[in-house]
Amino acid sequence: MCGVIGVAAHEPVNQILYDGLTMLQHRGQDAAGIVTLQMVDFTYVKKTVWYVTYL
Repeated sequence: MCGVIGVAAHEPVNQILYDGLTMLQHRGQDAAGIVTLQMVDFTYVKKTVWYVTYL
């Protein structure tokens, strides 16, 4: 199983994404990841094969 969360905002969404992933963690505990897009030119990817707390 898996869970997906998405947020579109003009302010930082780090905590919103982290909290959302933590709430969905029980759906799939094999891995977690965050991808953020800032402007058009910059993409940030962070992933782990463990729990959300390892991000």
